[in-house]
Amino acid sequence: MFPSSQTLNSAFKGTQKPFIAASPAEKGGIELNSAKYFYTCAAGGVLACGLTHFALTPLDMLKCRMQVNKNLYSGVFDGFKKVASAEGFKGLYLG
Repeated sequence: MFPSSQTLNSAFKGTQKPFIAASPAEKGGIELNSAKYFYTCAAGGVLACGLTHFALTPLDMLKCRMQVNKNLYSGVFDGFKKVASAEGFKGLYLG
């Protein structure tokens, strides 16, 4: 019913690019355990995790408030509107 891996490999042969990072010996690579390596990892963490938490914390706060008191807001958008008008923008991150 499903094609074999051999069939799929031959169908896409020559069109795939390797998905690996540049080795330290290659030009432009980052030496493992160097300061640049750690700064790059920190920047990646800020972009990946920091922005996600910044965007989802207000939604989580609203979800928790709605679980505690189901009649507090009529919906998510109503909750954001009421919290922002009553507590300001910072109220979305207070919890």
